[in-house]
Amino acid sequence: MNIQDIANNLVTWYNAGEIDKITDLYSDKLVSIENDGEGHMARVEGLEARKQKTEQWYNMVETHSMKASEPLVAANHFAINFKFDTTFKESGERMQMSEIAVYHVKDGKIVREQFWYGS
Repeated sequence: MNIQDIANNLVTWYNAGEIDKITDLYSDKLVSIENDGEGHMARVEGLEARKQKTEQWYNMVETHSMKASEPLVAANHFAINFKFDTTFKESGERMQMSEIAVYHVKDGKIVREQFWYGS
């Protein structure tokens, strides 16, 4: 699978709510980095750690809608703009959020993802 196919599948599956399928696109040695918009970063390594991070997110929020833009592909990277409408379960606060994700692909798998977002 080439990088355009990987990017297109991620967007298609995400927009269809088929989040579990996306895992097939990742390397077992994935590095996932979150930036909170205030200079703090959280890094997890490995596919299992990424799955746990994603599960934690979906346990914290009720998702009303989510949408991924068409991917922008360049060499061995692609970027996507994600938009969310969520309610944080603990506080009841509803937020519309946007983030940019950049993915690095090597040997037909995503080996690194990094997210930028802010309030």
